[in-house]
Amino acid sequence: TGRLREMGLEAVPILMTALRDADGNVRTAAVESLAQIRPTLLLAPAFLQSGLNDPHLSVRVAMIKALGACGAEAVQAVPLLKPLLNDPKYLVRTMTAEALKNIQPTSLSP
Repeated sequence: TGRLREMGLEAVPILMTALRDADGNVRTAAVESLAQIRPTLLLAPAFLQSGLNDPHLSVRVAMIKALGACGAEAVQAVPLLKPLLNDPKYLVRTMTAEALKNIQPTSLSP
């Protein structure tokens, strides 16, 4: 995926297709690459839902990190992120809290 990142925006169509790949490692690499090239593309509802609900832990973590990097632009993801604060995986919970802090700090208030 390093070469795809170097391609920049030209790689976006390839990466968007890779988000639907059967291999979780391919999906993870696609999320990480898109996060570097144009993270706001991951805010599309279909990608947002599938990324946050992916059965592959690394895909979910990569998506959460990418959303956090989007900051306030990812505010529509807050309702989808909040339930992940109760995820059974510690990594998901901590990454989600960090992302929410970056997106909308008040979302962590009780």
